[in-house]
Amino acid sequence: MKGIEIALGDYPSKGESYTAMEATDRQAIIDLLDECPNNYFEITMPCGYSQKFEKPEDIPYGDLPCPCGGFNRYLIRYKKE
Repeated sequence: MKGIEIALGDYPSKGESYTAMEATDRQAIIDLLDECPNNYFEITMPCGYSQKFEKPEDIPYGDLPCPCGGFNRYLIRYKKE
């Protein structure tokens, strides 16, 4: 998907930073949502926290840190130019 990078592979070790999805902008994530066959996508973090994104209103306008409070851990993060 253009404008989006999704973390794949092993989860980071404890204390290591982690970003599940990095996007150039909010519209890129909305476009991804429109292309999902089930009309949603879900992000599960290394801590076990999981969040479903089902409609454009669910997509944040800014970075979305993980509620676990882990250092530098994000469900969604926007690339800085």
